[in-house]
Amino acid sequence: MHSRTETIAAAATPPGSSALGLVRLSGPDSIKIADTIFRTVKSGRKPSELAHRTCHVGAIVDGEEVVDSAVICTMKAPLSYTGEDMVELSCHGSMLIISRLLQLCRSAGAVYAEPGEFTKRAFLNGKMDLTQAEAVNSLIRARTEGARKQAISLISGEMKNTVERIREMVEETKALIDADIEWGEEQNIEFMEKNGAPSRLNKIIRETDRIIEQSYLSESAIEGYRVVICGLPNAGKSSLFNSLLKFSRSITSRIPGTTRDVIESETVIDGYLVRFVDTAGLGLEDAGEIDKMSAYRSIDAIKSADLAAYVIDGSSGITAKDHEARESLEGVKWIPVINKTDLEMQTDRRKIKDFCGGKKAIPVSCVKKKGISKLAKAITEELGAGYEGRLMVSVRQKELLEKLSGSLKSAAAEIKNSRSELVSFELGCALDMLGRIDGKVIEGNMLDRIFERFCIGK
Repeated sequence: MHSRTETIAAAATPPGSSALGLVRLSGPDSIKIADTIFRTVKSGRKPSELAHRTCHVGAIVDGEEVVDSAVICTMKAPLSYTGEDMVELSCHGSMLIISRLLQLCRSAGAVYAEPGEFTKRAFLNGKMDLTQAEAVNSLIRARTEGARKQAISLISGEMKNTVERIREMVEETKALIDADIEWGEEQNIEFMEKNGAPSRLNKIIRETDRIIEQSYLSESAIEGYRVVICGLPNAGKSSLFNSLLKFSRSITSRIPGTTRDVIESETVIDGYLVRFVDTAGLGLEDAGEIDKMSAYRSIDAIKSADLAAYVIDGSSGITAKDHEARESLEGVKWIPVINKTDLEMQTDRRKIKDFCGGKKAIPVSCVKKKGISKLAKAITEELGAGYEGRLMVSVRQKELLEKLSGSLKSAAAEIKNSRSELVSFELGCALDMLGRIDGKVIEGNMLDRIFERFCIGK
């Protein structure tokens, strides 16, 4: 998608029948185009004759034919969402009417908008930075209250202000290093320590690493955190899966091996979307062909999870098979769950502690519905979804923040070697990373990749 100067038009409401539909125009000919297709009811005035940023009742017309009644609002640049002249037409939500209206706009000189083009123009016209523009898409896609709150905070400038604060510190530090270079003969670690560059740089590194550590991906908040429930056959995984969902999604039975495939369903916990995954029992790799396939699918599910909940049958105790199955959790964040606590326990605290490796096991009883809410809270805490003060970032932003941290740490290493030119270079790279985050630096088709994920009309 390239930057265009034409006037664009798009439906801002999704396809389908509804009470109302909204079509928006943006660009230099927006109001001129509206003049050809809209008239007010009483006076017959054209949109160009109306006060902007006010609503007026009228009709959509095709020559002498009235297509539909409508409400119009005109907004003149720069006082609009895109920073350009804009027109918004609210009509009845029939796809036939909306399609006809878009055809009229096109016949009058508009072109159909590409995905995200309205927000892209808002960014290019300085109405928002790139972090705010990305947050608009996150807000549209938000499916939980937690995701909505985070997106609103980003649109309000939380990430923008964070980037500006770090940029100011990096620029001040780079100015001190460049002054060291200017003095030539005095380039040494003592000189840089006197002007405070090392301590300033360390402060920036701590701040950047804190942000990275406390951030979480917008994709997880919007698409949901993937939590896989795993363990040996008959440990009560499906019962726990149903208990966490609060409805019967998986078939449960006393017969081991009831679940043969990966079953997935989602729920909301404390305002955050969690996708629970029920799996077949582990430890069956040496069994029949179907059991092998089931076990391998379970292992694949674990490897792609944000978190694994390993279920132990407390009434059977921790077995050698449990220790073997635990190897599937290597490299994966996991929490231990002791199930069937309503029955007589066949294991002791020492064995549990040894198996859990310092992790705190959560006791539950799916039959008596005990410990389920405690486990749900432990899951969100382990994911970090329930923490206040965390920053929601996109995959793109997270990668750039990590590269930023790398440049800053390289600069700190070069300070110790008294190589001011390399320190300045690394700080320049850090500023470049910050520019890519908020859009002050545009690289290749970066904007195309970002805005193509938006819906048309936004």
